[in-house]
Amino acid sequence: MGHLGTIFIALPIALVLGFKRESIGMTSSICREPNIGIIFNKYGSGSPEARGVLTVYVIGTIMGAIFISLISSLVTALPIHPYVLAMASGVGSVSMNAAAIAPLLDIFPGHMSDDILAFSGLSNLLSFCLGIYLTILIGLPITERLYRWLEPK
Repeated sequence: MGHLGTIFIALPIALVLGFKRESIGMTSSICREPNIGIIFNKYGSGSPEARGVLTVYVIGTIMGAIFISLISSLVTALPIHPYVLAMASGVGSVSMNAAAIAPLLDIFPGHMSDDILAFSGLSNLLSFCLGIYLTILIGLPITERLYRWLEPK
């Protein structure tokens, strides 16, 4: 859902902030590694869409890792099993995944650490693979249509 949620939430905000075609690259997915390849392949490396996806990827890698690490630390206080938290940490890029599981490994050391790493890696892989198809088949077409509809004239 994160791949598609960015379209409906972030695209209108990006257009209000004054972004043009860059907003398609910025909001068509959560801008992970394969999404950069998808945008580059479809629009070219010098396109506004490519600038948008790279902007969000760089900012997400830096700010997203800090944000998800803080969130992960706070959520561990809730009565949620560590394996569930590990599965939830696989939503972002690899750096965000590592930042999310670091507090979990610190708070739940010992015999659970291998399982936390395994569940986190599996979640990241599933999100990675599913995200490619969601972006190609659903995300980009919806983003382009919504952009044409919302684009300031």
